[in-house]
Amino acid sequence: MIPRSNADGYLPKGIHKAALNEIKERFGSNSLDRKELFEGLQSLARLLRKHKKSIKIFLLNGSFVASGESPKDFDCILIVQMDFDFGSPEAEKLRAAKELFGAHLFIFTEKDVSRYHRLVDFFGHDRDQKPKGLVEVVL
Repeated sequence: MIPRSNADGYLPKGIHKAALNEIKERFGSNSLDRKELFEGLQSLARLLRKHKKSIKIFLLNGSFVASGESPKDFDCILIVQMDFDFGSPEAEKLRAAKELFGAHLFIFTEKDVSRYHRLVDFFGHDRDQKPKGLVEVVL
């Protein structure tokens, strides 16, 4: 379950697991911008489900998971197993995630876990270093 946002409009610090239907209810239906972004997130999730065995973690961040009314995009961190085929047509679509889905997508292999942790720590704070939470998308 996604917890309530704090007074700053952010989720509490930490990683909060949620299925797409809960993400839609909470963040994807309050405005036209949010509805459009959720459609992109849903399309991205459909693509990732085709490779579910190779996907370890799919995190969602940015203004989309904050309380603002009109986010312009969403940020994602994706951890894939070493066997993920980066030469596949699906991987090519992931490289075009901003244009296709409205997402800033950061992809790491499980071997790059230290870089992942640094990025999670970075995303876990706003510009003023206030802590904020992220959402782990359950595929």
